[in-house]
Amino acid sequence: VAGILPELLREEGRLAVAIGIGVNLAHAPDGPGIRATSVTAFTPRAPQPEAFRVILDTAFRAIWSHYRKGGFEFVRTAWLSRAAGLGGPLTARLEDRTVEGHFQGLGADGELLLDIAGETMPILAADVFLKEEPS
Repeated sequence: VAGILPELLREEGRLAVAIGIGVNLAHAPDGPGIRATSVTAFTPRAPQPEAFRVILDTAFRAIWSHYRKGGFEFVRTAWLSRAAGLGGPLTARLEDRTVEGHFQGLGADGELLLDIAGETMPILAADVFLKEEPS
């Protein structure tokens, strides 16, 4: 339903992260190897972008409040309780290679944990694709 693109920014010796998101409200990309959906798959009609922005902003502020009080573990636990494909096959396209394994979860710092032949590989940044289990 959505994609996230974080960018690390360095300015005047300080670090910051800019996070951009895109949400498929009415339509989803289609093509070989793409498994995507849109909000309309779960609702009778697509919300208007501004109305959706207000809902998203409200939800983000609530999560941010929990994060500020209790740290990342609250966010991690909530995210994992809703994670699609947990334990299943996953492909991660890194900057220099593509790796395949099974999605183990998220580490304490938010890194994706990928099991590759019994070894855990932490992944900090990648294009991630869930794969269907072979029938």
